[in-house]
Amino acid sequence: MNREEAQPGLIPCIGWLRRYQKDWLRLDVMAGLTAAAVVIPKAMAYATIAGLPVRWGSTRHFYPC
Repeated sequence: MNREEAQPGLIPCIGWLRRYQKDWLRLDVMAGLTAAAVVIPKAMAYATIAGLPVRWGSTRHFYPC
């Protein structure tokens, strides 16, 4: 196995990063911002419902486990 074949197995995103097109970047950023606009307030609301400080909800949405 040469280095080119081994890299995608070690770091899976290398395979698709090589094929990534600049045109997709704007749409991917918009999708990320849209998801954050929904997930962050939702996580903060769940923390409030659970009786936890709001900061727990605003930081814990990055750690789903």
